[in-house]
Amino acid sequence: MTEAESPKPKRRHPLSRSWWTSFGGIVAAITTVAASIVTIVVSVPPIMAALHPMPQPKPSELQRTPDLALEFWSGVSGGTQYPMSLRDTRDSPQIVDVQAKAEPFIIRFPTLNPSDWGGVHICAWKDPTIFNVQAGKTWSDINYDSPFVSGKGLADTAAGHASLPLTNEYHSYWVDSRVDHVSQTKDQIYISSLDDKSIANRTQELYLTIWIDQNQDDTINNGEYEYVVMHFTR
Repeated sequence: MTEAESPKPKRRHPLSRSWWTSFGGIVAAITTVAASIVTIVVSVPPIMAALHPMPQPKPSELQRTPDLALEFWSGVSGGTQYPMSLRDTRDSPQIVDVQAKAEPFIIRFPTLNPSDWGGVHICAWKDPTIFNVQAGKTWSDINYDSPFVSGKGLADTAAGHASLPLTNEYHSYWVDSRVDHVSQTKDQIYISSLDDKSIANRTQELYLTIWIDQNQDDTINNGEYEYVVMHFTR
């Protein structure tokens, strides 16, 4: 270079500091927007949950069934009482829904009169066709097409097998040593199987018609029977 020549100005590279600064600002802006979008997206479920809360299991509507004062309990050690509710129906008597676990269960009821030889009569089936009691029919009326007539009680041992037979033609009856006296006011029966098959794997609903001849007149009167649906979950 001669003294007459003056130095040429240096060309700034396209990726100079100022360019990177601008580019960094753009990236930062995009990152901020993206973070805001993520925050909004993450916030949507709680917002939607607040607007449309998931239905919570209802607490038990009943402490005992309306007519026979039945209670349903878990049959495992330290078991608790199962929630019960009345079905929204105009039928009378009403249908009681029981939310149960797929495990042995206990049915509790007011202490039976010692002279009530009939005890607790139970017809257990897989659908509601057994919800067909005709009030006023007598136990001895063999022309009455019902599981609850003389001659249609299924025999069991003195202490019982803790099993409910599944049939819509007959019934099991629980009396004497088949019934446990748990207090001065409470009796109970223990069920561990259906047709001698464990309840542990059951998911299907169980339909029960239960009759207790409270006034011991051999007649199925109003207020002496209940319709129950047990819903099992694991």
